[in-house]
Amino acid sequence: MIILNRFEAVFSVFTVLFYSSALYRIFVAGLSASTSETEAAGDSNPTLLLMQLVILAVFAVLSALRWRKFLPAAMKVPLCWALPILATLSTQWSEVPDLTLRRGLLLIGATMIGVYWSIRYPLITILKLVAWGFGLAVIGSFVFTLAFPSFGIDSVVHAGAWQGMFAQKNALSRAMILAMLAYICLALNRGQPKWLWWGGFALSFVLLILSTSKTGPIMLLTLLICIPLFRALRTGTAPRALLWVLVTVLVASCLSLVIITNAELIVTALGRDMTLTGRTGIWEILGSKISDRLWLGYGYKSFWRDMDGESADIWYATMFMSPNGHNGYLDLALDLGMTGLGIFFTSFVSAVARAAVWLRVQSQPMLAVFPLIYLVYLTLSNITESSLIIEPNYIFWLLYVTVVSVIQVQMPVTARSRKLKPSLEESNYA
Repeated sequence: MIILNRFEAVFSVFTVLFYSSALYRIFVAGLSASTSETEAAGDSNPTLLLMQLVILAVFAVLSALRWRKFLPAAMKVPLCWALPILATLSTQWSEVPDLTLRRGLLLIGATMIGVYWSIRYPLITILKLVAWGFGLAVIGSFVFTLAFPSFGIDSVVHAGAWQGMFAQKNALSRAMILAMLAYICLALNRGQPKWLWWGGFALSFVLLILSTSKTGPIMLLTLLICIPLFRALRTGTAPRALLWVLVTVLVASCLSLVIITNAELIVTALGRDMTLTGRTGIWEILGSKISDRLWLGYGYKSFWRDMDGESADIWYATMFMSPNGHNGYLDLALDLGMTGLGIFFTSFVSAVARAAVWLRVQSQPMLAVFPLIYLVYLTLSNITESSLIIEPNYIFWLLYVTVVSVIQVQMPVTARSRKLKPSLEESNYA
Protein backbone atom coordinates (compact mmCIF):
# COMPACT_ATOMS: atom_id res chain seq x y z
CA MET A 1 0.00 0.00 0.00
CA ILE A 2 2.88 2.33 0.81
CA ILE A 3 4.42 1.65 -2.61
CA LEU A 4 1.07 2.39 -4.31
CA ASN A 5 0.71 5.67 -2.39
CA ARG A 6 4.19 6.78 -3.40
CA PHE A 7 3.58 5.80 -7.00
CA GLU A 8 0.35 7.82 -7.01
CA ALA A 9 2.10 10.90 -5.64
CA VAL A 10 4.99 10.73 -8.14
CA PHE A 11 2.62 9.95 -11.01
CA SER A 12 0.38 12.88 -10.02
CA VAL A 13 3.36 15.23 -10.10
CA PHE A 14 4.19 13.97 -13.59
CA THR A 15 0.54 14.48 -14.56
CA VAL A 16 0.72 18.12 -13.47
CA LEU A 17 3.93 18.54 -15.48
CA PHE A 18 2.33 16.97 -18.55
CA TYR A 19 -0.88 18.98 -18.34
CA SER A 20 1.10 22.18 -17.81
CA SER A 21 2.14 21.70 -21.50
CA ALA A 22 5.82 22.07 -20.54
CA LEU A 23 6.69 18.79 -22.29
CA TYR A 24 4.83 19.61 -25.49
CA ARG A 25 7.65 21.10 -27.57
CA ILE A 26 10.28 18.60 -26.50
CA PHE A 27 8.22 15.53 -27.43
CA VAL A 28 6.74 17.04 -30.57
CA ALA A 29 9.82 18.40 -32.31
CA GLY A 30 12.84 18.20 -30.01
CA LEU A 31 15.17 20.83 -28.60
CA SER A 32 16.00 22.31 -31.99
CA ALA A 33 12.41 23.19 -32.88
CA SER A 34 11.25 26.77 -33.26
CA THR A 35 7.89 27.91 -31.97
CA SER A 36 6.35 27.93 -35.44
CA GLU A 37 7.57 24.39 -36.12
CA THR A 38 6.07 23.19 -32.87
CA GLU A 39 2.72 24.81 -33.52
CA ALA A 40 2.68 23.40 -37.03
CA ALA A 41 3.05 19.91 -35.60
CA GLY A 42 -0.54 20.12 -34.44
CA ASP A 43 -2.35 18.75 -31.43
CA SER A 44 -2.56 15.15 -32.64
CA ASN A 45 1.04 14.14 -32.07
CA PRO A 46 1.09 10.36 -31.45
CA THR A 47 3.70 10.59 -28.67
CA LEU A 48 1.69 13.12 -26.69
CA LEU A 49 -1.52 11.21 -27.33
CA LEU A 50 0.05 7.97 -26.11
CA MET A 51 1.37 9.68 -22.97
CA GLN A 52 -2.04 11.10 -22.20
CA LEU A 53 -3.76 7.76 -22.77
CA VAL A 54 -1.34 6.10 -20.34
CA ILE A 55 -2.07 8.81 -17.75
CA LEU A 56 -5.82 8.39 -18.18
CA ALA A 57 -5.58 4.59 -18.06
CA VAL A 58 -3.70 4.73 -14.75
CA PHE A 59 -6.21 7.11 -13.18
CA ALA A 60 -9.11 5.05 -14.54
CA VAL A 61 -7.73 2.01 -12.72
CA LEU A 62 -7.17 4.02 -9.54
CA SER A 63 -10.70 5.45 -9.74
CA ALA A 64 -12.10 1.94 -10.19
CA LEU A 65 -10.19 0.75 -7.12
CA ARG A 66 -11.82 3.52 -5.08
CA TRP A 67 -15.18 3.51 -6.85
CA ARG A 68 -17.15 3.71 -3.58
CA LYS A 69 -15.72 7.19 -3.00
CA PHE A 70 -15.30 8.19 -6.64
CA LEU A 71 -18.89 7.69 -7.79
CA PRO A 72 -20.54 9.80 -5.04
CA ALA A 73 -17.97 12.54 -5.62
CA ALA A 74 -18.57 12.46 -9.39
CA MET A 75 -22.32 12.81 -8.83
CA LYS A 76 -21.75 15.96 -6.77
CA VAL A 77 -20.31 17.86 -9.74
CA PRO A 78 -22.71 17.07 -12.62
CA LEU A 79 -22.02 20.35 -14.45
CA CYS A 80 -18.30 19.54 -14.63
CA TRP A 81 -19.24 16.39 -16.54
CA ALA A 82 -21.90 18.10 -18.65
CA LEU A 83 -19.46 20.26 -20.60
CA PRO A 84 -17.03 17.52 -21.73
CA ILE A 85 -19.98 15.21 -22.47
CA LEU A 86 -21.51 17.93 -24.65
CA ALA A 87 -18.11 18.35 -26.32
CA THR A 88 -18.04 14.63 -27.11
CA LEU A 89 -21.64 14.63 -28.37
CA SER A 90 -20.80 17.54 -30.67
CA THR A 91 -19.36 14.95 -33.06
CA GLN A 92 -22.93 14.91 -34.44
CA TRP A 93 -22.55 18.42 -35.91
CA SER A 94 -18.78 18.77 -36.15
CA GLU A 95 -17.02 18.96 -39.52
CA VAL A 96 -14.19 16.85 -38.07
CA PRO A 97 -16.07 14.22 -36.01
CA ASP A 98 -13.02 12.00 -35.47
CA LEU A 99 -10.99 14.85 -33.96
CA THR A 100 -13.97 16.06 -31.93
CA LEU A 101 -14.62 12.60 -30.52
CA ARG A 102 -11.00 12.00 -29.61
CA ARG A 103 -10.50 15.36 -27.93
CA GLY A 104 -13.89 15.18 -26.22
CA LEU A 105 -13.04 11.84 -24.65
CA LEU A 106 -9.70 13.24 -23.49
CA LEU A 107 -11.58 16.13 -21.87
CA ILE A 108 -13.78 13.63 -20.02
CA GLY A 109 -10.59 11.91 -18.89
CA ALA A 110 -9.19 15.16 -17.49
CA THR A 111 -12.45 15.63 -15.58
CA MET A 112 -12.02 12.14 -14.13
CA ILE A 113 -8.55 13.02 -12.84
CA GLY A 114 -9.82 16.19 -11.15
CA VAL A 115 -12.61 14.32 -9.37
CA TYR A 116 -10.23 11.53 -8.35
CA TRP A 117 -7.78 13.98 -6.79
CA SER A 118 -10.61 15.47 -4.75
CA ILE A 119 -11.36 12.12 -3.09
CA ARG A 120 -7.74 11.03 -2.82
CA TYR A 121 -5.89 14.06 -1.46
CA PRO A 122 -6.63 17.01 0.83
CA LEU A 123 -6.24 20.43 -0.77
CA ILE A 124 -2.87 21.05 0.90
CA THR A 125 -1.50 17.91 -0.78
CA ILE A 126 -2.99 18.85 -4.14
CA LEU A 127 -1.25 22.24 -3.91
CA LYS A 128 2.02 20.46 -3.18
CA LEU A 129 1.56 18.23 -6.23
CA VAL A 130 0.91 21.32 -8.35
CA ALA A 131 3.92 23.07 -6.83
CA TRP A 132 6.27 20.16 -7.51
CA GLY A 133 4.95 19.66 -11.04
CA PHE A 134 5.41 23.31 -11.95
CA GLY A 135 8.72 23.30 -10.08
CA LEU A 136 10.03 20.76 -12.58
CA ALA A 137 8.80 23.02 -15.39
CA VAL A 138 10.53 26.04 -13.81
CA ILE A 139 13.85 24.24 -13.37
CA GLY A 140 13.58 22.71 -16.83
CA SER A 141 12.91 26.13 -18.36
CA PHE A 142 16.09 27.53 -16.84
CA VAL A 143 18.22 24.49 -17.71
CA PHE A 144 17.04 24.07 -21.30
CA THR A 145 17.12 27.80 -22.03
CA LEU A 146 20.64 28.25 -20.71
CA ALA A 147 21.84 25.08 -22.48
CA PHE A 148 19.90 25.70 -25.73
CA PRO A 149 19.15 29.44 -26.03
CA SER A 150 17.52 29.00 -29.44
CA PHE A 151 15.01 26.64 -27.82
CA GLY A 152 14.11 28.71 -24.76
CA ILE A 153 14.33 32.25 -26.18
CA ASP A 154 12.08 33.43 -28.99
CA SER A 155 13.97 34.83 -31.97
CA VAL A 156 11.06 35.29 -34.37
CA VAL A 157 7.79 36.87 -33.23
CA HIS A 158 8.87 38.12 -29.78
CA ALA A 159 12.62 38.33 -30.22
CA GLY A 160 14.49 38.10 -26.92
CA ALA A 161 11.49 36.97 -24.85
CA TRP A 162 11.93 33.82 -22.80
CA GLN A 163 9.50 30.99 -23.45
CA GLY A 164 11.37 28.24 -21.61
CA MET A 165 9.86 24.81 -22.14
CA PHE A 166 6.55 26.31 -23.26
CA ALA A 167 5.18 27.04 -26.72
CA GLN A 168 5.60 30.81 -26.45
CA LYS A 169 6.06 33.62 -23.94
CA ASN A 170 2.37 34.01 -23.03
CA ALA A 171 2.10 30.32 -22.22
CA LEU A 172 5.14 30.66 -19.95
CA SER A 173 3.59 33.73 -18.31
CA ARG A 174 0.26 31.99 -17.58
CA ALA A 175 2.01 28.92 -16.19
CA MET A 176 4.25 30.95 -13.90
CA ILE A 177 1.32 32.91 -12.47
CA LEU A 178 -0.46 29.65 -11.68
CA ALA A 179 2.73 28.27 -10.11
CA MET A 180 3.15 31.37 -7.96
CA LEU A 181 -0.41 31.08 -6.69
CA ALA A 182 0.35 27.58 -5.43
CA TYR A 183 3.71 28.63 -3.97
CA ILE A 184 2.40 31.63 -2.07
CA CYS A 185 -0.53 29.68 -0.62
CA LEU A 186 1.90 27.02 0.61
CA ALA A 187 4.42 29.58 1.87
CA LEU A 188 1.81 31.48 3.88
CA ASN A 189 0.15 28.32 5.21
CA ARG A 190 0.99 27.23 8.73
CA GLY A 191 3.62 24.55 9.25
CA GLN A 192 5.10 24.53 5.73
CA PRO A 193 8.81 24.72 4.69
CA LYS A 194 8.60 28.38 3.74
CA TRP A 195 12.07 28.66 2.23
CA LEU A 196 11.25 25.98 -0.37
CA TRP A 197 8.00 27.57 -1.51
CA TRP A 198 9.33 31.13 -1.44
CA GLY A 199 12.25 29.91 -3.55
CA GLY A 200 9.83 28.47 -6.09
CA PHE A 201 7.88 31.73 -6.06
CA ALA A 202 11.05 33.74 -6.71
CA LEU A 203 12.21 31.56 -9.60
CA SER A 204 8.74 31.64 -11.16
CA PHE A 205 8.66 35.43 -10.83
CA VAL A 206 12.02 35.70 -12.60
CA LEU A 207 10.67 33.65 -15.50
CA LEU A 208 7.55 35.81 -15.60
CA ILE A 209 9.71 38.93 -15.97
CA LEU A 210 11.97 37.28 -18.56
CA SER A 211 8.91 36.38 -20.62
CA THR A 212 8.43 40.15 -21.16
CA SER A 213 4.67 39.64 -20.76
CA LYS A 214 2.91 42.97 -20.23
CA THR A 215 -0.32 41.62 -18.79
CA GLY A 216 1.29 38.92 -16.62
CA PRO A 217 2.67 41.18 -13.86
CA ILE A 218 -0.59 43.16 -13.78
CA MET A 219 -2.60 39.96 -13.38
CA LEU A 220 -0.23 38.72 -10.68
CA LEU A 221 -0.54 41.99 -8.78
CA THR A 222 -4.34 41.80 -9.02
CA LEU A 223 -4.37 38.27 -7.62
CA LEU A 224 -1.97 39.15 -4.80
CA ILE A 225 -4.23 42.05 -3.82
CA CYS A 226 -7.18 39.64 -3.70
CA ILE A 227 -5.46 37.45 -1.08
CA PRO A 228 -5.66 39.90 1.88
CA LEU A 229 -9.10 40.98 0.72
CA PHE A 230 -10.43 37.41 0.78
CA ARG A 231 -8.76 36.75 4.11
CA ALA A 232 -10.47 39.83 5.53
CA LEU A 233 -13.81 38.57 4.23
CA ARG A 234 -13.07 35.23 5.89
CA THR A 235 -12.27 36.49 9.36
CA GLY A 236 -14.63 39.45 9.54
CA THR A 237 -18.20 39.55 10.69
CA ALA A 238 -21.00 39.79 8.14
CA PRO A 239 -21.28 43.62 8.36
CA ARG A 240 -17.51 43.95 8.03
CA ALA A 241 -17.51 41.58 5.07
CA LEU A 242 -20.24 43.64 3.42
CA LEU A 243 -18.17 46.78 4.05
CA TRP A 244 -15.18 45.18 2.36
CA VAL A 245 -17.32 44.27 -0.64
CA LEU A 246 -18.62 47.83 -0.92
CA VAL A 247 -15.10 49.26 -0.62
CA THR A 248 -13.87 46.85 -3.28
CA VAL A 249 -16.69 47.80 -5.64
CA LEU A 250 -15.99 51.50 -5.03
CA VAL A 251 -12.26 51.15 -5.64
CA ALA A 252 -12.86 49.00 -8.72
CA SER A 253 -15.29 51.59 -10.07
CA CYS A 254 -12.78 54.40 -9.54
CA LEU A 255 -10.00 52.40 -11.18
CA SER A 256 -12.28 51.54 -14.11
CA LEU A 257 -13.10 55.22 -14.56
CA VAL A 258 -9.41 56.14 -14.55
CA ILE A 259 -8.57 53.33 -17.00
CA ILE A 260 -11.40 54.21 -19.38
CA THR A 261 -10.50 57.91 -19.29
CA ASN A 262 -6.81 57.24 -19.97
CA ALA A 263 -7.16 54.03 -21.95
CA GLU A 264 -5.07 55.11 -24.93
CA LEU A 265 -2.24 56.41 -22.72
CA ILE A 266 -2.21 53.22 -20.63
CA VAL A 267 -2.16 50.73 -23.51
CA THR A 268 0.53 52.75 -25.27
CA ALA A 269 2.67 52.64 -22.13
CA LEU A 270 2.22 48.85 -22.06
CA GLY A 271 3.45 48.58 -25.62
CA ARG A 272 0.01 47.74 -27.00
CA ASP A 273 -2.59 49.48 -29.13
CA MET A 274 -6.27 50.14 -28.58
CA THR A 275 -7.13 46.91 -30.39
CA LEU A 276 -5.20 44.82 -27.83
CA THR A 277 -2.72 43.74 -30.52
CA GLY A 278 -5.45 42.93 -33.02
CA ARG A 279 -7.68 40.95 -30.65
CA THR A 280 -10.71 43.24 -30.87
CA GLY A 281 -10.71 42.94 -34.66
CA ILE A 282 -10.88 39.16 -34.31
CA TRP A 283 -13.60 39.41 -31.65
CA GLU A 284 -15.82 41.54 -33.90
CA ILE A 285 -15.78 38.91 -36.66
CA LEU A 286 -16.20 36.05 -34.20
CA GLY A 287 -19.44 37.62 -33.01
CA SER A 288 -21.05 37.05 -36.39
CA LYS A 289 -19.62 33.53 -36.57
CA ILE A 290 -21.13 32.68 -33.19
CA SER A 291 -24.53 34.02 -34.26
CA ASP A 292 -24.49 31.71 -37.28
CA ARG A 293 -24.49 28.67 -34.96
CA LEU A 294 -25.77 30.24 -31.80
CA TRP A 295 -26.92 27.34 -29.65
CA LEU A 296 -24.62 24.40 -30.34
CA GLY A 297 -21.61 25.94 -32.05
CA TYR A 298 -19.39 24.31 -34.67
CA GLY A 299 -18.35 21.30 -32.61
CA TYR A 300 -15.45 20.84 -30.22
CA LYS A 301 -12.12 21.57 -31.94
CA SER A 302 -13.94 22.11 -35.25
CA PHE A 303 -13.63 25.87 -35.74
CA TRP A 304 -9.90 26.70 -35.49
CA ARG A 305 -8.37 24.45 -38.18
CA ASP A 306 -6.03 26.81 -39.99
CA MET A 307 -7.15 27.27 -43.62
CA ASP A 308 -9.34 24.16 -43.61
CA GLY A 309 -12.05 25.32 -41.22
CA GLU A 310 -14.20 28.35 -40.53
CA SER A 311 -11.10 30.03 -39.12
CA ALA A 312 -9.98 30.71 -42.71
CA ASP A 313 -12.55 33.52 -42.89
CA ILE A 314 -10.99 35.10 -39.80
CA TRP A 315 -7.53 34.87 -41.28
CA TYR A 316 -8.57 36.43 -44.59
CA ALA A 317 -10.45 39.26 -42.86
CA THR A 318 -7.74 40.18 -40.35
CA MET A 319 -4.61 39.03 -42.22
CA PHE A 320 -3.56 37.48 -38.92
CA MET A 321 -3.05 33.72 -38.55
CA SER A 322 -4.49 33.38 -35.07
CA PRO A 323 -4.54 29.85 -33.54
CA ASN A 324 -7.60 30.73 -31.43
CA GLY A 325 -9.91 33.61 -30.56
CA HIS A 326 -7.72 34.95 -27.72
CA ASN A 327 -10.77 34.80 -25.48
CA GLY A 328 -11.79 31.64 -23.68
CA TYR A 329 -15.49 32.51 -23.55
CA LEU A 330 -15.72 33.28 -27.26
CA ASP A 331 -13.88 30.06 -28.13
CA LEU A 332 -16.23 28.09 -25.89
CA ALA A 333 -19.21 29.68 -27.66
CA LEU A 334 -17.67 28.82 -31.04
CA ASP A 335 -17.17 25.20 -30.05
CA LEU A 336 -20.35 24.50 -28.08
CA GLY A 337 -22.56 27.55 -28.59
CA MET A 338 -24.65 29.29 -25.96
CA THR A 339 -25.52 25.87 -24.54
CA GLY A 340 -21.90 25.15 -23.62
CA LEU A 341 -21.30 28.69 -22.44
CA GLY A 342 -24.42 28.54 -20.28
CA ILE A 343 -23.33 25.23 -18.72
CA PHE A 344 -19.94 26.68 -17.87
CA PHE A 345 -21.29 29.90 -16.36
CA THR A 346 -23.86 27.99 -14.31
CA SER A 347 -21.09 25.75 -13.03
CA PHE A 348 -18.82 28.73 -12.39
CA VAL A 349 -21.41 30.76 -10.46
CA SER A 350 -22.22 27.70 -8.37
CA ALA A 351 -18.50 27.18 -7.73
CA VAL A 352 -18.02 30.79 -6.62
CA ALA A 353 -20.94 30.50 -4.19
CA ARG A 354 -19.56 27.25 -2.82
CA ALA A 355 -16.04 28.70 -2.59
CA ALA A 356 -17.42 31.63 -0.58
CA VAL A 357 -18.81 29.16 1.96
CA TRP A 358 -15.50 27.26 1.93
CA LEU A 359 -13.73 30.57 2.62
CA ARG A 360 -15.69 31.06 5.84
CA VAL A 361 -15.53 27.55 7.29
CA GLN A 362 -12.08 26.27 6.28
CA SER A 363 -9.66 26.16 9.21
CA GLN A 364 -6.47 26.96 7.26
CA PRO A 365 -6.48 30.61 6.02
CA MET A 366 -4.57 30.12 2.76
CA LEU A 367 -6.36 26.89 1.92
CA ALA A 368 -9.59 28.80 2.42
CA VAL A 369 -8.48 31.47 -0.06
CA PHE A 370 -7.09 29.32 -2.87
CA PRO A 371 -10.37 28.17 -4.56
CA LEU A 372 -11.60 31.76 -4.94
CA ILE A 373 -8.18 32.97 -6.07
CA TYR A 374 -8.03 30.29 -8.75
CA LEU A 375 -11.53 31.14 -9.98
CA VAL A 376 -10.52 34.81 -10.23
CA TYR A 377 -7.37 33.80 -12.12
CA LEU A 378 -9.38 31.64 -14.54
CA THR A 379 -11.77 34.53 -15.16
CA LEU A 380 -9.04 37.08 -15.84
CA SER A 381 -6.79 34.82 -17.92
CA ASN A 382 -9.59 34.05 -20.39
CA ILE A 383 -10.32 37.67 -21.24
CA THR A 384 -7.35 38.05 -23.59
CA GLU A 385 -6.25 34.40 -23.88
CA SER A 386 -8.03 31.10 -24.38
CA SER A 387 -7.51 28.54 -21.62
CA LEU A 388 -10.91 27.09 -20.67
CA ILE A 389 -11.32 23.89 -22.71
CA ILE A 390 -9.37 24.93 -25.81
CA GLU A 391 -7.12 21.90 -25.23
CA PRO A 392 -8.01 18.80 -23.17
CA ASN A 393 -4.37 18.34 -22.19
CA TYR A 394 -4.00 21.78 -20.58
CA ILE A 395 -3.92 22.23 -16.82
CA PHE A 396 -6.66 24.86 -16.53
CA TRP A 397 -9.74 22.66 -16.94
CA LEU A 398 -8.15 19.90 -14.85
CA LEU A 399 -7.54 22.29 -11.94
CA TYR A 400 -10.98 23.86 -12.35
CA VAL A 401 -12.63 20.44 -11.92
CA THR A 402 -10.28 19.68 -9.02
CA VAL A 403 -11.15 22.92 -7.22
CA VAL A 404 -14.90 22.50 -7.80
CA SER A 405 -14.78 18.89 -6.62
CA VAL A 406 -12.67 19.70 -3.56
CA ILE A 407 -15.05 22.37 -2.28
CA GLN A 408 -17.92 19.93 -2.78
CA VAL A 409 -16.34 16.80 -1.32
CA GLN A 410 -14.04 18.21 1.33
CA MET A 411 -16.25 20.92 2.83
CA PRO A 412 -15.49 20.99 6.59
CA VAL A 413 -18.32 20.44 9.05
CA THR A 414 -19.30 23.76 10.62
CA ALA A 415 -19.43 24.57 14.30
CA ARG A 416 -23.21 24.35 14.20
CA SER A 417 -23.00 20.58 14.20
CA ARG A 418 -23.13 19.01 17.61
CA LYS A 419 -20.29 16.66 16.84
CA LEU A 420 -17.48 18.27 14.90
CA LYS A 421 -15.73 16.07 12.37
CA PRO A 422 -12.22 17.00 11.19
CA SER A 423 -11.76 18.27 7.65
CA LEU A 424 -9.52 16.39 5.25
CA GLU A 425 -6.66 18.76 6.11
CA GLU A 426 -6.91 17.58 9.71
CA SER A 427 -7.46 13.85 9.07
CA ASN A 428 -5.48 10.99 7.66
CA TYR A 429 -7.43 10.67 4.42
CA ALA A 430 -6.63 7.93 1.96
